[in-house]
Amino acid sequence: MFLLVDYHIQKWHRSLSLQRCVSRSDLLYRLLIVFQLNGYIPLEIPTPKTVTPNLPHSSMFHKLNFEKLEGLCNFENNVNVSMCVEAVHGDFKRLRGEFTDSELSQEKWLALREKHVEDAFNAVPSWIREKVIAAFHRDFLLFGYHVPTID
Repeated sequence: MFLLVDYHIQKWHRSLSLQRCVSRSDLLYRLLIVFQLNGYIPLEIPTPKTVTPNLPHSSMFHKLNFEKLEGLCNFENNVNVSMCVEAVHGDFKRLRGEFTDSELSQEKWLALREKHVEDAFNAVPSWIREKVIAAFHRDFLLFGYHVPTID
């Protein structure tokens, strides 16, 4: 987790154009999604589409201290980047510690991730899915994946 936080915050800090496109809140949101996709935080926890001050209590973001993290990551005030990385990593690590080993099990994560990938694939228009299936048909067979069908 630390390497992911460090990489993304360092990259964001060095790029003024990236800072204009992605706010600190958006960066924290994207890190949360990355942690969910990589199995550090359960995928079934609802995540909002954007970060707003009035997030639902069921949201993972409600548990993060955004004001503190944004203050520590306010680089306009010459804040030390490593302090920001440590604070963000610490808050995500604390959040991860709230879940049991069974909630973070590899089997559960793989099953949920597969379901999310399938749901995302099914949300794509059928004409695009047909092209993807045709382009990767041999790969599906070679690697033993289920070949999707258009219903």
